[in-house]
Amino acid sequence: VFYITTRINVFSDLIFERVLPAEVYDFLKKIDEEQYSRIREASSEISSFLIVVFSICFVGPVSEEFFFRGIILKYMVLASGNLYGSVITSLLFAFVHSNLVHIPALFFMGIFMSFLVIKSRSIYPSILIHILHNSIALVILNSK
Repeated sequence: VFYITTRINVFSDLIFERVLPAEVYDFLKKIDEEQYSRIREASSEISSFLIVVFSICFVGPVSEEFFFRGIILKYMVLASGNLYGSVITSLLFAFVHSNLVHIPALFFMGIFMSFLVIKSRSIYPSILIHILHNSIALVILNSK
C-alpha cells in the first residue's frame, strides 16, 4: 500500500504541476513543505519526538479508522452499498487531510482500507495498515 500511495503521490504531483497555474501549485507545495517542516522541528527533541510519533503513528490512525471505517463506512454501506459507501468514505478521508496534492493517494488508501474492513468484517486490519503507513512515512520524513 505504501509503495502504491507513494507512486500515486508522485503521479498526482506531476499532474497538478502541469494543470494548475504556477502560483497555485507553488502555494500548495509551500504549504506541504511547511507541514513537513513543523513535524521535523517538533521531532528534534526526544520528548517532542515521542509525542509526534505517538500522535502520528498511533492516535491519528486509530481515531481516523474508528471514525471513517468504523462509523462512516458502516452507515454509508448500509445506506448505499459497498461500492458507494467505500467511495464516499474514501473521498471524505482524503479531503479531511487537507493536502490537495495527496488526495489521489489518500483516496486509494481509503478504498483499500474500506475493502479490508468490508472483507474482514473487522476494523483492526485497517488500523494496522494505517499505523504501518504513517510509521513508514514518518521514518522517511525524518531521514531527509
